Amino acid sequence: MKHLLFALSILSISLSSCKKEETPEPEVKNTFIYDGTETLLGSGSIFDFGNETADGSITYTNYNHDIELYTDGLTIVDAANGELSGIGNKIYLEFWSGSPKLATALYTFKAGAYDENLKISSGDFAINYDGTKNEAEKWPAIVSGTVNVNNFGEDNYEITVDCIDETGKKITAYYNGNLNYIVVR
Repeated sequence: MKHLLFALSILSISLSSCKKEETPEPEVKNTFIYDGTETLLGSGSIFDFGNETADGSITYTNYNHDIELYTDGLTIVDAANGELSGIGNKIYLEFWSGSPKLATALYTFKAGAYDENLKISSGDFAINYDGTKNEAEKWPAIVSGTVNVNNFGEDNYEITVDCIDETGKKITAYYNGNLNYIVVR
């Protein structure tokens, strides 16, 4: 019996010493990457336009939500009007969703696809955008791609952008955090 207990003890010690070391998960940063240059995203806004025009003359089947993501150099001055100050990069995307809040889904870019569920009808991004002058060094349109949106509630979103601009260059971005929620109706 002593030999059996001794053998079990040795086996137990050898199994515990073979335990694989756990590698910590790498930290995921909120980033915007264009033309090989990475900048950190610091904030963002979601503009809720609802499902009808401002004057109520047209009611859409789907809901219109615009998202803007900003690098750390830009500060929101007037959220309701989308006014910014400072200099930095920003991304703009116009989403259509069957839900009053932007739904968790994979959205596909389709220029001019107004009122089509799970589509992005327009988008652009600005490099070295000057919020005071509303000018940028570069301001190309986005022409194709996808955006994955996870809506965690309470205006907390995870957004993964994988798109192409009008010159054929890739734009990627990742943002996980709260967005300033602005109702525009």
